[in-house]
Amino acid sequence: MRMHVPFSRQPSYYTCVAACTKMLLAYRGKEIPMGTVIRGIRTTKQDGATFENAGLFLVSLGHKPVVFSDETVRSKNRRLRRKELLLLIDKEIEDGDAHAHVIKEFALVGEFHPRNMTLRDILAVLAKECPVIITIRIRWKKTDMYHAMLAFGFNKKYIYYLDPTPSRKAPPEVRVRKKDFAKAMRQGTEALYIR
Repeated sequence: MRMHVPFSRQPSYYTCVAACTKMLLAYRGKEIPMGTVIRGIRTTKQDGATFENAGLFLVSLGHKPVVFSDETVRSKNRRLRRKELLLLIDKEIEDGDAHAHVIKEFALVGEFHPRNMTLRDILAVLAKECPVIITIRIRWKKTDMYHAMLAFGFNKKYIYYLDPTPSRKAPPEVRVRKKDFAKAMRQGTEALYIR
């Protein structure tokens, strides 16, 4: 099962989340200029963009985004209630975590899970014909960083994703064996999709 998702290439190295958000919106029938998406999700040259900021932008457009991330707030409780989640976030804010403010802003209007998404979670969402923005850790110019891509399908052996990297040599559609994908995702992945 593979969805037809209009492809967008990222215009610079720090705009992968913006390109994936644009593709997600295009799949839902909303063509929005890349510059509007970049500004809307608060992309910066230093940090790129967070899934929580992308989620806030999607909410502003009338969508119901779901974000998975254990970057700031962590919980092993898969059924954490909203009130408990907000208490965990408030603790991070008290401890001085600047990103926790954005997480709280999103958690008040969107669906936030303080854990990474597993391969099983991703496949379940893809089976509902919802593309999923995922992150992978890459090494670029001797620095570890995260890169966003859009998973859009799977079959018995493979998972398919679109890579918005600005390289013209590499095809945007990538196919990876599920078992290799699972190895790369042992810790899970941050993820964003529209319900």
